[in-house]
Amino acid sequence: MGATGMPKGPMWLGRTLEPPILPLIAQQDTAEHLRRRKPWNRAFNTAALKGYEPVVAERVSQFVHVLKSQTGVVDLTQWINAYSFDVMSDMAFGGGTDLLRKGDVDKLRWFMDSTMRFTMVLEVLPWLRGIAALIPYITRDIVRFRKMCIQRATRRLQSGSTTKDLFHYLNNEDGVDTVSRPLSHVASDAVLAVVAGSDTTSVVLSNALFYVLNDREVYAKLKAEVDLYYPPGENACDTKHYGKMVYLDAVLNEAMRMYPPNLSGSQRAPMRGSGGKLVGPYFIPEGTSVRIHTFSLARDPRYFSPLADTFWPERWLLAESDSEKNADFVHDIAAFVPFSFGTANCVGKNLAMLEMRMLLCCCIQQLDLALAGDLVGDPGRWERELKDYFIVEKGRLPVTVKARGKA
Repeated sequence: MGATGMPKGPMWLGRTLEPPILPLIAQQDTAEHLRRRKPWNRAFNTAALKGYEPVVAERVSQFVHVLKSQTGVVDLTQWINAYSFDVMSDMAFGGGTDLLRKGDVDKLRWFMDSTMRFTMVLEVLPWLRGIAALIPYITRDIVRFRKMCIQRATRRLQSGSTTKDLFHYLNNEDGVDTVSRPLSHVASDAVLAVVAGSDTTSVVLSNALFYVLNDREVYAKLKAEVDLYYPPGENACDTKHYGKMVYLDAVLNEAMRMYPPNLSGSQRAPMRGSGGKLVGPYFIPEGTSVRIHTFSLARDPRYFSPLADTFWPERWLLAESDSEKNADFVHDIAAFVPFSFGTANCVGKNLAMLEMRMLLCCCIQQLDLALAGDLVGDPGRWERELKDYFIVEKGRLPVTVKARGKA
């Protein structure tokens, strides 16, 4: 996956039904990938990220307010999905969805999930894409999802920008590029931002909150750190202390180690005509698809030990402390690649970390959460229901919610 690695594999030709314009994540041409990625790099630099903070903060505040208004047992997965989708819709289209307030009335999120399940088949059998494209009943959800996203991108293009959102950079509204990008390229990248940005964030947040609520000691430590930096009355959406919150980052890193956002990794393949690729002692013939399986890598005791299969945030703190290490402690950060690796890694990593840190800080500061329903007696159900469709499908996360300090 590094600079001397291999281009993307054919899974994307199947998943996207090989459209006229491939999304950035599917680009196999290294030079084209580099060209298409430049506006993304500008969109996620330090200055741009600072400008996104008010957008994320508004959605985080809305998320906490909605949970405070709920009674009884709520499905936290549903609300996290709504939060992450609304944030990326704000980023990619300047708004247009409000799942936190209205629900998925346009079924946009539903179409996205349905598309991901179906295209899993086309990922492993990409030669079926030509046949599938001829059967409208099979491809209708994909077509509807793309159409709705392109419509939103077109409206955003016509209305112009009031804020420097992601679309501002993808559409060259900052004027850096000498040539404007075609709408087809901008729309393709906007769709990618919504899919890749919303699901990965919701996966990590859902897993992190499950593990935190399943371990009262972890919950207490995280609450103590949040209360230290953001006591009652402090604005937990202000990012000024996030860099000091080592336990918060340990929780998020451990959640991503246990269940990376992309469980099966990023497919690569030597291009036909390249003669193949030698990787260590292994020869990969041209046209052969391979992947680094991130879930297995992060659970391998050769790289993370002890307790490789256990949620243990303290491992990240011990890794920074030379005095408490021993011969049995292994922490190989090179095996931790939740955002992929190399020139085609996840360009939105810093935005994702901002979304996750802010939501966790505000939730822990303002809410008392507890697992409920069947997860109380059977926490293993959560892990059994996780499914890998390239994006991760999650089961229900039933919790009880109350405002902190109130009966």
